Amino acid sequence: MPCFKKVSDAINVEQNCDDLGIFPASIPDADDGWVDSDMQYCQRVLSDMNCFLSIFFDQCGRRAVDTAVEIIQKGGTLDDQCPKDIRRDVLHLFNLWKIETGKQVYVHELFP
Repeated sequence: MPCFKKVSDAINVEQNCDDLGIFPASIPDADDGWVDSDMQYCQRVLSDMNCFLSIFFDQCGRRAVDTAVEIIQKGGTLDDQCPKDIRRDVLHLFNLWKIETGKQVYVHELFP
């Protein structure tokens, strides 16, 4: 899939998800004093992944998102980077962000 490769290469070179991710400041009712480093780390990982999936969808369509989700899942480190108990809270905050912004939260697809 040429579009998938082109977007992947651009993301790797440009690291262009800094302003497109989901951050606590953009989530309504988020605690400004996030101190839990495991929570912050999980939030950062999932925010970046959501951004990447969003770019794939916008530029290449649904099939590219499905391919990206499959690749991420096969990487097998999501449970280590974002344990289920923490992930549940982070995904809840992302749902609040979705309601507030109307933007899509793709990372739910990573956890069937």
